[in-house]
Amino acid sequence: MSPIVLRPDGHTIDLPAGESDVISHSVRLKRNLLSLAAALRSRVCPPRLKTSIRILLYHSVDNDLPNDAYGMNVTPDHFRRQMQFLRNAPHIEVVDLRDMWKLPDGSTQTYVIVTFDDGFRNNLYRAAPVLVDYGFPFTVFVSVGHVYSEDARFLNAAELRQLSELPGAFIGSHGITHRPLTHLPLKSLTEELVDSKTSLERISGREISAISYPHGKCNNRVKIAARHAGYDLGAASRFGTNRPGADRLFLHRTEIWGTDTVDDIDRKISGHWDWYALYQRLRGL
Repeated sequence: MSPIVLRPDGHTIDLPAGESDVISHSVRLKRNLLSLAAALRSRVCPPRLKTSIRILLYHSVDNDLPNDAYGMNVTPDHFRRQMQFLRNAPHIEVVDLRDMWKLPDGSTQTYVIVTFDDGFRNNLYRAAPVLVDYGFPFTVFVSVGHVYSEDARFLNAAELRQLSELPGAFIGSHGITHRPLTHLPLKSLTEELVDSKTSLERISGREISAISYPHGKCNNRVKIAARHAGYDLGAASRFGTNRPGADRLFLHRTEIWGTDTVDDIDRKISGHWDWYALYQRLRGL
């Protein structure tokens, strides 16, 4: 049987037998080269002195994620070390996504926001205990279709409600079917935005006011539709920091990969990976 592989955008694809390991190796090599470039950049570029709001993008936190050829899974041990780094770094403060507009401008403080996409059930059982233990607020963007899919990798309705009741937890939408919103006709776009919001509100008992765009795809049409659907915040997947006064419906996020070390996390938070956004723009993100 062909392996089913998780892509960086959260979708799965079928690969011919034997290709999963090849792709995983090529992705690892590419990211090692990117990490080397970021390390060299950090040696010649001074750290930023302006207020920085860095939103981290995670997906899965588990000991293993089958056929994770794109390296989206972070092991629990690495995740705890990364959170410990955030807690111990004197220049970093972890804050709630909803509070980013209250943060003062003009300081040298770096504010970090922790988010997850897709709604993996290990967000509840692996990631959340660490975040609650450290007193970190966090946001989980959930695809409603995953909740009802009976796929054991994802949160079901009861687990989603349990997650929403944890201290510091904030639930957001990630659409219904995980299709790129920019490609949809208006009726389908409205359904993805409105129906996912109402479904998540019914399940969680919480107001849903934020969305992360599937595949990171967003344009002005999608932003206008999201605003009309009742969203206050919209998260993309393009690397970069957010300044006070940033576009609330196109927030930059910095993706964390399974290959990242604590030094990689430090450099990503410090902005030494932000040039990667140019590559993402070329790919249409």
